[in-house]
Amino acid sequence: MKVVWLLNLYAALTLCGAFESIWARPGVDAASSAPKPDKSQYTLFNPTPTSQMRDFNPDRPSQTDGPLTIDAGHFQIEMGLVTYSRDRTDLTRLDQFDFGQFNLRIGLLNNVEFDVIVTPYSYVRTVDRTTGEKRLQRGFGDLTLRSKINLVGNEGGNFSLGLIPFLNLPTATDNLGAGDVEGGLGLPVQFNLPGGWQMGAETSFNLKRSQDGGVHWEYDNSIELSRSIVEKLGGYIEFFSQISTEAHQGWIGTVDGGFTYQISGNVEIDAGVNAGVTKAATDLQPFVGATWRF
Repeated sequence: MKVVWLLNLYAALTLCGAFESIWARPGVDAASSAPKPDKSQYTLFNPTPTSQMRDFNPDRPSQTDGPLTIDAGHFQIEMGLVTYSRDRTDLTRLDQFDFGQFNLRIGLLNNVEFDVIVTPYSYVRTVDRTTGEKRLQRGFGDLTLRSKINLVGNEGGNFSLGLIPFLNLPTATDNLGAGDVEGGLGLPVQFNLPGGWQMGAETSFNLKRSQDGGVHWEYDNSIELSRSIVEKLGGYIEFFSQISTEAHQGWIGTVDGGFTYQISGNVEIDAGVNAGVTKAATDLQPFVGATWRF
């Protein structure tokens, strides 16, 4: 498992180095060389004027978070309207529906936001394939509180970097959540590539509660390529992996893809699917969602 994690990290670093020379070439950066307006005075209570707001850039629908924050004094709701998860093993069959999962993003400062993530309602049906016994779980999910801090590239350019510290609180009902406080740190990066392509990557370090009552680490790594297809329609492909230090846990790998359609400057809808490619991964996870900024 450590080998897989190291390979993912090596791939991301290699891509960074490969495109370093491209960023340095004259004329490649399409951003204007004119001085950027000073937006440091804007806060939650002194909102950024509409004329100075950044382009609409939701984190969803991919599993790779972006490093860009929303503008100070503005709000963004990124919602998974319906997500279906199907997983089959030799012993069990699981079907899960998540409704209305949302991430409320709140712009605190020009480069700092605060996020609230929760799933209001989940329905999980698990069947023991040996005995035929069925188990139903319904209810509210865990609450995740996090902050996103942009370190570079918030106002444009070919490279951006951020930090995402987060804390998971055990608010779930009917044993639908982790059952304990957990937390970690995400490191998202984003690159503008030639030909209108954009690449995002993220590594996350998650401290989790183990089944034996102890704790262990999980390492998430993802890489995403996205591009505008025609006018308001965009698409992406992604590889996501998760490696756990807990004993007897296989690594999770998924190949993901989907589409986005920007209805207006502040509204976007999306649809896609995450497909498991390892035994420990959820087999299939299609979804539809939407994002609003105000």
